[in-house]
Amino acid sequence: MAAELEKTLKLVPFSGKQDDWRMWSRKFLARATYKKYREILLGETAVPRFDAVLDRNNEDEIPLINAREANDLAYSELILSCEDDVSFGAVDEARTDDLPHGSASQAWTNLVAKFEPRTTASKVKLRQDFFQSRLEDVNRHPDEWIADLERIRQHLIGLNSPIADDDLIIHVLNNLPIEYETVVERLEKELDVLLLTELREELRIKYDRIMKFKKMEGKNKVKRLH
Repeated sequence: MAAELEKTLKLVPFSGKQDDWRMWSRKFLARATYKKYREILLGETAVPRFDAVLDRNNEDEIPLINAREANDLAYSELILSCEDDVSFGAVDEARTDDLPHGSASQAWTNLVAKFEPRTTASKVKLRQDFFQSRLEDVNRHPDEWIADLERIRQHLIGLNSPIADDDLIIHVLNNLPIEYETVVERLEKELDVLLLTELREELRIKYDRIMKFKKMEGKNKVKRLH
């Protein structure tokens, strides 16, 4: 079983896109837990200097040797995962006097600083992005749009500026294309008890109907031309 799990734990590449950070970082932390370098990655375990002479025959030094090896593995997997110049640079710059070949904890700190900004300006920008977002293309599935909104909400939770489900629901209902007007009018009457899961399901059904109608309309147009 362990061997099979090991095969499934392949490196997940990071695109360097802000929208991909949350999912990728959670997956990498899960990998770190299995590979036993999570504490190194988060800076919870100290790593000895690169030039410290350690003896495997000395039981007291075994944890230090393990920490050094875990750091090397974590740093290597981080740098191999980064596919864009920005994230690669954040990892590549993580070289210290103690660890000139790469500090995994410093690399992770650099990535978090770039992709999980915690400044007031970033909070304002994220809230603007949320409340200015609209589903403008009727051909786009509403689930994709709501997933984008959810990603912004997750970032804002980390900034202690959460957006409640009720506010998300109201925003969605107010920013749908005109083709959703009938379902919006009906759902607005149920706003006090409407759940986000129910909203998403109603929008999926409506989207499928819109696409089905557009498809039939296209076929009829072709028949008229012939």
